[in-house]
Amino acid sequence: MPLGFETRDLLTLHISASWGEQADYKGVQHRLKRTLEAIENTPGVESAATALNPPGGMSADYNLEFRIAGRDSSGPGEKLLASAPVVSAAYFRTLGIPVLAGGMCRDDPDSKGPEQAVVNKQFADRFFPNENPVGHILLAGKGAKAASSTIVGVVADSRDGNRTQSPVPTAYWCALPGFFPDPMYVIKTHGPPMALANTLRQRIKQIEPGRAVYDVAALDDQIASSLGGRRLQTVLLGLFGLTALLLASVGLYGVVSYYVSQRTREIGLRVALGARPSQVLGQVYQQGAAMTIGGVVVGIAGGAAAAKLMTSLLFGVAAWDPVTFAFAPATLLVVAALATWLPARRAMLVDPMDALREE
Repeated sequence: MPLGFETRDLLTLHISASWGEQADYKGVQHRLKRTLEAIENTPGVESAATALNPPGGMSADYNLEFRIAGRDSSGPGEKLLASAPVVSAAYFRTLGIPVLAGGMCRDDPDSKGPEQAVVNKQFADRFFPNENPVGHILLAGKGAKAASSTIVGVVADSRDGNRTQSPVPTAYWCALPGFFPDPMYVIKTHGPPMALANTLRQRIKQIEPGRAVYDVAALDDQIASSLGGRRLQTVLLGLFGLTALLLASVGLYGVVSYYVSQRTREIGLRVALGARPSQVLGQVYQQGAAMTIGGVVVGIAGGAAAAKLMTSLLFGVAAWDPVTFAFAPATLLVVAALATWLPARRAMLVDPMDALREE
């Protein structure tokens, strides 16, 4: 599934912090800025940014209720919600998320200007269908304490939140999170990211000797490892499904072939009395197909009724996926056809005189 952002040559890490540092909001912002500058000045690093959650992780989107300055959104059903990640200004350049309109935001803690935001295409299409969102002001909260942020750009949609969901309207609030002293650092490198891990540890230790660098990983590896639980579920359910299909096929083959083999003398007698092989096979197939199709219809109905239980485990596939619901019955029909044809063919090879003598 295309994520909408780059994952190669990206390193992620955390730097230890105390939650007591939240009291010094500006102090945390300046520390984060100093750390980002030191990382970006490290040879082999192209850019660096911060985010509260790993890009492409399985974390739930944090939806924020907001208003658009100059619009009346007080009526019923007018509640505006969007995902609201807090990222540093270099986030989009680091992840290679294209800018579609406007420009990039700033995150300078010493700036006296209004805060800035960048929205994705989903946001622009939903809330500004007939106009350019750049320049509009977003308000979060109520009254005098409402936080305001000016939209300065529009970026392409990406699955940098929960990648199992389609892109949702997103307003990226550009800021160094003084309220969150331990964000994730995302670092774009000029080569294999883990090759720079020790260099970055030493560089960070020089400017922050009392802090530890931990959770260092390539973004590719981090995304792959976060799928471990889903992958195990998929393998187990796939094995269970294949086992069930195999057992059903073996059982069906045994029942149908036994049913046809019981008619060996009858088939031989029909051949002895002049019946053509095609006539005999046609009649046997009709009776075998009636049993099999009846079971398949009941199975499809039961599968459709139970499909809702699988909805939460599926991605990119509907609960009533037509390919799936066609494959299993088709397999059973092929098995039933073989189970009918093989014993019927053996029966037709019986010497007609032997069949007559037995009768």
